[in-house]
Amino acid sequence: MDIDRKSAIGRSFGKAAAQYDDLALFQRQINDRMASLLPTFVPAGFTPGRILDAGCGTGLGIPALKAIWPEARITGCDLSEGMVLEARRKGFEALVCDIENLPFPFGHFDLVWSSLSLQWCHPYRALSEFSRVLSYGGCLFFSTLAPGTLKEVEYAFSGLDTSEHVIQFVDVDRLRGVLSLASFTELELIQETHQVFYPTIRDVMASIKGIGAGHVSQRRNGLLGRKAWERIQARYESLKTDKGLPVTYEVIIASARVNMAK
Repeated sequence: MDIDRKSAIGRSFGKAAAQYDDLALFQRQINDRMASLLPTFVPAGFTPGRILDAGCGTGLGIPALKAIWPEARITGCDLSEGMVLEARRKGFEALVCDIENLPFPFGHFDLVWSSLSLQWCHPYRALSEFSRVLSYGGCLFFSTLAPGTLKEVEYAFSGLDTSEHVIQFVDVDRLRGVLSLASFTELELIQETHQVFYPTIRDVMASIKGIGAGHVSQRRNGLLGRKAWERIQARYESLKTDKGLPVTYEVIIASARVNMAK
């Protein structure tokens, strides 16, 4: 990913930082799901001294990590300065950095936790950095998004123009291969489908944009006209259920350990 696009993503999430916790319903669900799975994914008796929350956002995952390992030193990092400031405001240790180029020495952490950040990165670069900063035998535990995520948004916008409306996600098989290339072993990956429902398409788009994840749609040239928007709305409304308009997220949750012979 080029520097300009990374900067744009950082700014987008930064603008959303103040309202992020109120709108991040799905992100909170995945943090809770990860926390519930963590004791069964990490080795028995594993007690990390230093933990990195990579792509920490406002620090949604840090309380769960503190609850499990109260003695561990937890450091958060995020591309967005706004997110980091919100995390610090809560009293968490956090710094601004790119998880594809972490400012930590080799083997500095015992556990890297990352919730819904990897999809914004080049997977091999980020996973190689996680491997580098983990101690021998250290653990990685993360979630990311898979193909099929935001399929309703993709359907509603399909055929409108040639702009990219949903980013390209990495599937389980490719992710497994990248983890192996990055010197990880003892791989465990599961994929789950999660859905969130909203009353109107404007609520759908506001939820995506309100957490800073609307950057992709900014790549199109010009604003949507009334007829185009009506077409999008009609296509999305055709998917409505008794619960409302669905937004689907395909979530990969994975754990791995650093290869002792890396």
